[in-house]
Amino acid sequence: MSILMELLDWGASAFVCMLILRVYFQYTHVSFYHPLGDWILKLTTPILQPLRKFIPHHWNWFGLDWTAIVIALAFYWLWHGLMFGIERGTFTGYFWSPIEWFASLPNALFGLIHALVSMVLWMILLHVIISWTSHLPIAWLEQAIRPWLLPLQRLLPTFQGLDFSPWVLIIVLKILLHVLEDMMPVSHPRGLHAILALSPFQ
Repeated sequence: MSILMELLDWGASAFVCMLILRVYFQYTHVSFYHPLGDWILKLTTPILQPLRKFIPHHWNWFGLDWTAIVIALAFYWLWHGLMFGIERGTFTGYFWSPIEWFASLPNALFGLIHALVSMVLWMILLHVIISWTSHLPIAWLEQAIRPWLLPLQRLLPTFQGLDFSPWVLIIVLKILLHVLEDMMPVSHPRGLHAILALSPFQ
């Protein structure tokens, strides 16, 4: 059962991460014409397409893909609740009274934000490594981290051509991850999400 649960955790967490990246890439106008973008579209479109009939694609709120957001939130919420119950040998542990059930919804919301911040942190780290080893930047990676780096680059001066904004942002994001983890008392990151939450800067 533990191996099956581990596989379920990895599959479910990978799907949620794909949905989050789809929303993030669309909102920040990151190109999907790369292997990761292609996988995101292939894995999420078959699920989202029929559900768009019931959950509007755009509710004119911040230009976000609300179909993907609602599905990601609901899936994360139900998946963590199911695994919580299975691990305790009962389906009454997490599926408590309706009040307690809905009270756990913020935990899922903070979990989605935590997953996004974790993935952005790794993208920034990958960007730093590539900038050290190659003069050929990856276009989609540059597009993905630009909204985070630009405000800091305007504030922080460079020193002998060195850009310190990625390192400052890594520190800020690590602090944010710890804050979000403290706000997730019911269920912490699982599967792929748990791996993404780790970094060399623990």
